[in-house]
This record gives sequence, structure tokens and C-alpha cells, in this order.
Amino acid sequence: MPAWFPSTARFKLLEIGCGAAAYIRSAALRNPELTALGVELDLLRHVRSFLKTGGRVLLTPVCQGRGSTAAVLDLWGAMTTGCGRLPEPNEMVTQIKEAGFTSVAAKSLIPGESFQAFVGTNPGG
Repeated sequence: MPAWFPSTARFKLLEIGCGAAAYIRSAALRNPELTALGVELDLLRHVRSFLKTGGRVLLTPVCQGRGSTAAVLDLWGAMTTGCGRLPEPNEMVTQIKEAGFTSVAAKSLIPGESFQAFVGTNPGG
């Protein structure tokens, strides 16, 4: 499996259903320039089962971007075993859509900082 990941140069990896992130860890050991995001998408999809048709989910994470809070949390997550970097806002929108939510919208909560609000609607079915 390590041969699947380049050993040099910038490389982005998105792992859907990452579990314990074994592939991400392997790729990161092979390539220190790796940027990776691991998502347990079934957990977000599972949230939909708790919502009625038309029900909405609100996620309010700190994302990559502006402000010292985001920089510190991003560094902490990247350096902590079992964690990872903060997501970019467009990555969150994509994840929410891939989990089956519609009408996904994003909004900055605090000017000059990277606190974001994401809302998605359960289409039902």
C-alpha cells in the first residue's frame, strides 16, 4: 500500500471512512508534505436518520483560515496522534453534501476568525 502514495512532493489525500486512519498514517510517514483529511462519513449520514424530512443539521466547527485560534487548533490537531488538521470550509460543505444533505450553506460566525456555521437539510427518503 505505501507505493500508492508518493514519497515526495505535495500530495493531498481525502479518505472517506477512515476508521483509525491507517492509510493516512502510512501516507504521512512516507511523505512529510502530505495534507490529508479523514472522514467517517457514515457517522454524519447516521445523523440524518434522527431528522425528519426537512429537518436541518447545524455544524459549527473552527476551520482553516484567519485568526490565531484557528492557527493554534490546526497545529495542535496536526501534531496530535489520532487527530488531524482543521478542515477548509469548502471541504465541510462537500462532506455535508456527500452525507446526503441538501441546501447546504456556510457562513462565517465571527468577523476576522474562522468560526463557521454550516447548515444542511435532510431531503428525506
